[in-house]
Amino acid sequence: MLPTLGRLWTNDFLVIDHQSYTSYTSPEPSPEKRQPLPFGPCFGNNGGHVRLIDTLEYDPEMIDATSPGYEGELKVLSSLVLTELYPVLASNVLRPPSLWVNARLHPKGVWVGHTTQSQDAWWEWQRIDHVAMLRGFLDSMRGKVDGKNLKDGT
Repeated sequence: MLPTLGRLWTNDFLVIDHQSYTSYTSPEPSPEKRQPLPFGPCFGNNGGHVRLIDTLEYDPEMIDATSPGYEGELKVLSSLVLTELYPVLASNVLRPPSLWVNARLHPKGVWVGHTTQSQDAWWEWQRIDHVAMLRGFLDSMRGKVDGKNLKDGT
């Protein structure tokens, strides 16, 4: 609360939920070995996060057009709360749906600040790789349940 300006950041609040708590108590191991050199833990691949809850109501058509998948909350890298998040939200430069556009690109859905085009491309490649592997695994499991992959024919 500032005596001359009043309260600046009133439309959102931060929450430490179970997932946020776990991001601190059980952090991910070091980044993958095949990760490009310019990116590391400082770019949000590791580190604790908090959940930002947005209390404003938005036009659903506008959200579908500009921030598909936004549901009124997003995860934010904790180290950015005071340095990047507070300034943009308190000054109404950006709102959480605008931040969601970058957060949804992150493999864990965490807003890690401004990203580069090559970093976004790397995350997209990881998602495509993950989906491709998961699809093959699920097809294999379905085949086993249907009896197609059993060696003895039963």
